[in-house]
Parts: sequence; C-alpha cells; structure tokens
Amino acid sequence: MKEERSGFEVQELSVSFRVRGERVPVLHDASIHLAQGGVTGIIGESGSGKSVFGEALFGLLPESAEIRGKVQFDGKDVFALTQREKNSLWGNVWGLVPQLPQEALSPLRTIDGHLRDVRRGAGMKPLSQEEAERLLRSFELAEPERVLRAYPHELSGGMLQRILCAMAAACRPAWILADEPTKGLDEDAREAVGRSLARMAERTRCTLLVITHDIALAHSICDRLIVMYEGEIVELLAVAPELAAHHPYTQALLRALPENGFEALPLQAETSGAGSGCRFAQRCAHADARCRRARPSLYAAGSGKVRCFLYAGSASADEAL
Repeated sequence: MKEERSGFEVQELSVSFRVRGERVPVLHDASIHLAQGGVTGIIGESGSGKSVFGEALFGLLPESAEIRGKVQFDGKDVFALTQREKNSLWGNVWGLVPQLPQEALSPLRTIDGHLRDVRRGAGMKPLSQEEAERLLRSFELAEPERVLRAYPHELSGGMLQRILCAMAAACRPAWILADEPTKGLDEDAREAVGRSLARMAERTRCTLLVITHDIALAHSICDRLIVMYEGEIVELLAVAPELAAHHPYTQALLRALPENGFEALPLQAETSGAGSGCRFAQRCAHADARCRRARPSLYAAGSGKVRCFLYAGSASADEAL
C-alpha cells in the first residue's frame, strides 16, 4: 500500500474549460508533491497555467472547469471536500493573498473591519487594537492606526497589497497562496510587497506558494521554483544566488531580465504546443526532429529536474519538491 505523504500530492492533473462550445485545455498532466516548508515560486508567462494550477491546489476552480486527475492535501481529496470542510481549512490551515486588492476588498469596510472578518471566518476572536497595529507595522505600513480606520479607496495599490498579506497572516495558517502579488505595481511597491511576503513566511512559519510572472521577485524570496509553460511543468529548480536554469525556456526568461540584457523571448507561433511534441519546440533554438515528434519526460538536471531531451541521458525523475 502506497504511503500517503503530507502536503499537496498532485497526480496527473489536467484542467480545461469550455470556450464558445470548444474544450480549451489549460493544464496538462501535472504531477508533483509539495511538502510543507519554505517558499516556492510558480513562474511562467501569462497563459502558462500557473494561476489555474494554484487554484486547483486549494479547490478554487470554478464549477465550469473540467478536471481529470487528483489533488490530495494531507491525504484528503481536495476535489471531494464539501464547502463546509473547505471553510474549516481557510484561515486556520490555508490562507490566500489574492490578485487585484481593489476587487478582493469591500469598499464598504474599513481595513480594521476586513481584519475582523478574516479572524471571525476562522473562528478566532478579533485582534486587539495593539495587535492589529503591530501586524500592519510588520508589513511596513506606517501610521497603522490611520490605516485601520481607512477604506480601501483611501489607500494606494501597494499599501492594499501589503494589507492583503497582513490579512492572510492574521490567522497564522500553515499554507499561504499568493497569486500575482506584485501585478500592476511600480518598482518600489513591488520591492515592498516582496519584503512583506518574505517577512510573512518568516513571521508565521508558513509554507508560502507564490504565483508570479516576476522572476526577480521569485529569485529574491523563494527557496525553489516550479517553471510552467503552456500548462505544463517544464522545470523544478532550487534557488541560489545564481539560478542554474537548464530548460531553454527558463534560460530565455532569465535573459529577458533587465540586468541580463533585456533579450526578448523568441516569438510564439500560433500553432505552438500543438501535436505530440515538446510544447516549446517552435520557440527553441535547440529543437530537433525528436522534439517535434515526442513529448519529453522529466529528467534529472543538476539539483533540479527538467522536461527537455537535452537531458534525456539522465534518469527520469519524480516531480517532487
């Protein structure tokens, strides 16, 4: 009998949606084990499937999603959980830093009201004024007493994003999902949110999953990365001062950073990902006939794993973090 592992166990997960009557796949046969501890970044371009993957982990997919495969959390089938069971996990075990705070926060509630709602939803008593101010101050929010009295429209986007981080940390859950936490922010605000996320992981000792297209953010706060391309996990790697990326796609993402010359990624063909070959083949300078004919497995590469025939001489690797 196979021993159940704690954390998230994902087995051959595929997700698709119906668009104008046609099935559109967005996630393909993802299999991975996410153990508790540390900060994991899930990175990729828009349309890579990273947000759908994160939503699937925490049972947040809409009812319109067509799902094949399994997601288990501490041995329990996430897709079989009742709404009541999921509600018991949110706040106490799971926390969320959603995208777009202007949509996530009610314009009719003060920040203090939002913090009270989060604690009440988790069955906890409200924070005292002193505790709430200390929480906001820990996320670099000056004048916390004023911030607590404020409504969302009275605060900047960067402040609101840090408030979402504080709300997620308020109940000290074991796992927190941060979905595109720096989207639409300027450089100073991105850096402040990055520091807040790192502080949140340290403060709560939670396992933090960060979905982002911001590789600089992921490199600065994450211990390990999951790289996704067109709905597929293409690389797993540990974060070091110098990222040792192996997949040609991950390497291209790094070359596109300003400090690396701002080199544009190869253009994406309209038929990219079609057929049975490697999904990156039409953008890859290393692609050969085999890449266009067959889809690679995940192979060991250094301390990580990569879905690329360049490393096919290595033993095939389980997708585990």
